Amino acid sequence: MNNFKLIKNIGIFLLYPCIVLGGMGCDDFLDVAPSKQTNIELSKIEHLDALLAAINTTTGNSSLVLSPDITEISTDLYDKTRNGAPFYQHGMAYYLWMTEEIADLSMSGVWSSAYKNIFTANTVLENLSKVEGSENLKADLKSEAHFIRAFHNWELLNTYCLPYAEENLKELGIPKKTSTSFEQSLKRMSLEESYRFVEADLMEALKTSNDKLNRRWRVSLPAVHSFLARFYLFRNDYDNALKYAEKALEADATLVDYNTDMYYGKDQNSSQGAMHMPYLWWESTSNPSVKLEWNEFYYQYFLSASCAYYCPSQTMLKLYDKDNDLRYKYLMCENFSWRHNIAYTYPGYVCFRTSIPYGPTVQEMLLTKAECLARKGDFVEAMKVVNELRAKRIAIGTTVNLSASSKDEAIVKILEERIRELTWSLRWFDIRRLNNNETTLDDVVMKRLFYPHNGLVIDKGLPLVVYSLELKDKRFAEPINSDDVYLSQGEIEQNPY
Repeated sequence: MNNFKLIKNIGIFLLYPCIVLGGMGCDDFLDVAPSKQTNIELSKIEHLDALLAAINTTTGNSSLVLSPDITEISTDLYDKTRNGAPFYQHGMAYYLWMTEEIADLSMSGVWSSAYKNIFTANTVLENLSKVEGSENLKADLKSEAHFIRAFHNWELLNTYCLPYAEENLKELGIPKKTSTSFEQSLKRMSLEESYRFVEADLMEALKTSNDKLNRRWRVSLPAVHSFLARFYLFRNDYDNALKYAEKALEADATLVDYNTDMYYGKDQNSSQGAMHMPYLWWESTSNPSVKLEWNEFYYQYFLSASCAYYCPSQTMLKLYDKDNDLRYKYLMCENFSWRHNIAYTYPGYVCFRTSIPYGPTVQEMLLTKAECLARKGDFVEAMKVVNELRAKRIAIGTTVNLSASSKDEAIVKILEERIRELTWSLRWFDIRRLNNNETTLDDVVMKRLFYPHNGLVIDKGLPLVVYSLELKDKRFAEPINSDDVYLSQGEIEQNPY
């Protein structure tokens, strides 16, 4: 059953068995009409708590993985793949910014998965006054539901809409879904109205009484503060971004020390030879608590690549001090192409198997604080903040500290550090905001040299083509999947770009 249909038709009963089983076999359950045997009515606060506990905490946003400048799929590498695996046609459509082809892919992208979680948040908000239980818990669940709705609407805005900028505020935003009713309009708000809607949800989320980070997969006040810092940074509101980054860091500024807490695991065998893999890659499968208890998160959320290969560009690789930057040592795996049976030697970025942090983290807050300070003119203090992070990432006994003699130099160095640290989790979104902020210093024009691709066939027999994405290109707004548009019966307006 299509995800969009689920959102419109699931009603006031939820398939509780598939929730408590951790999502196991949910799609099968959802293809069956509700019955007394497979559903229970939401009557207790524990039911709503369980719904929020079972929220999907992974995004499969292909734009983040394949579209930014830090990804490079060279023709040399592609020539050695087996029929394009693991990138295939759909991956190359994202890589080459082919919006018409992306709209017609069989997958729905992040649109449907985000609205599933929004639907759950709205279910909780609609039923809080109808269930029995602690009023204090009800208040916290209300805040959590507002946060979840804001979190996913923000991703939708930064995936399917044009970047936040004065000239784009009247452009298409997202539908305002505040109800589980299929009668509610799916008409898209303006971009300005959409950002106000997300901001209002985050203000409600601030009312939580939970100020503890003991369960980082659930919403807490530091989680709300950290996401507000991200929200305002992407609106170029540096005062508020700085304010909330500092609030989050006041709650917890603990970093993993790569000098003492990171190490290699077992070698990974491949047809080409053995690959030296960091322990995070191995342990995240055999010991799920490694991901669950990773203490740099304010709110635990992951980006998982459908192609299972974060393929770094040469430009990105040059940003690392390969001898002394422990992020390169423990997160960039040499010869990773071998794992995908590609007879070509090329590295890959690895973390928790195919997952990397996407929710707000301590390192993101340090980099947000540093960038805001630099943009406000306090570049000396900004570099001190960056160096707090680098002290936990660069090998002891080598040059750790970065310095800058001007505001502009500081901004450049902080953004480079942001690539090294946050990698694919935010780089695509960063490019969108950097091309629409108050300065041209950090603009990013992207170009790819690749074979002709007509949406169906990649023709390796023809001369290479230059694909480009200019600063204000409308293709920064990914098209909504054509199936979702069709199933809305004309209510959802497709991007006209």
